[in-house]
Amino acid sequence: MTLVICPGVHPHSWTQSLLTQLDDVWPEGASARRVFPALQGPPWSPYALRQFLEVQAVPISPLIFIAFSAGCVAATAVAHYWIQQNRAVAAVIMFDGWGVPIVGPFASYRLSHDAFTHHTASLLGAGQVSFFADPAVPHQHLWSDPMHVNGQQIGCFSAPENHLETSTTALQFLVNCLKQHPQALRA
Repeated sequence: MTLVICPGVHPHSWTQSLLTQLDDVWPEGASARRVFPALQGPPWSPYALRQFLEVQAVPISPLIFIAFSAGCVAATAVAHYWIQQNRAVAAVIMFDGWGVPIVGPFASYRLSHDAFTHHTASLLGAGQVSFFADPAVPHQHLWSDPMHVNGQQIGCFSAPENHLETSTTALQFLVNCLKQHPQALRA
């Protein structure tokens, strides 16, 4: 499994904060991730993300895209391209991908910084399970500080240890999304 981190248009420190928090609770993902350097190309560009992945020589294993804001555009497009090339995509996890459709032959999850964004973005696909911050938080906090973003989970994960939880944090929701793909974790 390879985690592909697709930031938006923001300071690099926001992504570093997310990854530090994720590593603290789910260290198994740290060794198998690629972080798209959004300064090399527009974070919304599927072409720039695809070129980055090809230069990285990503192993033949399922990809899990974790994307924020403008990065969601590139992540979903490249996920579809990857599948057309007969490569595996396990999931796309979108943080505030408002206006970006999330449908495809892969698992999909959506996290939103408030209920309005959640409900309006869901019109383009809510994902198998979704999350919205409650109370609402600024857009950047969802990505840069998910450990401190409380909210509501909508839907139920299929793995038995991840029973329906209505209240959770964005970070725990992200970890639960990743745990839904043990086959990708073993690849």
